[in-house]
Amino acid sequence: MTSEVITNAIVYSDTGRIELRVAISDTEARVEVYNEGQEWARGPQLQPSGLDDVGGWGLFLVERLSDRWGMDLGETLVWFELDRPAQRA
Repeated sequence: MTSEVITNAIVYSDTGRIELRVAISDTEARVEVYNEGQEWARGPQLQPSGLDDVGGWGLFLVERLSDRWGMDLGETLVWFELDRPAQRA
């Protein structure tokens, strides 16, 4: 999922500059990807136009596989979270 979000950031970045942030706690892992892109302001799409399309499935997969995800178009930031399994004592 991280590579899908990074690929989107690279494709839509005007400057080629992106930032990756990863935070891991006892209960979850959170990944944030920020890019400097004007085209991103209209919002990424969750699915390509057709099932036979080769690309465009990244955010669709993130939506299906993550526990939570979202985007902040004002900052051109996409994030997702994965819950970590509880540790047995």
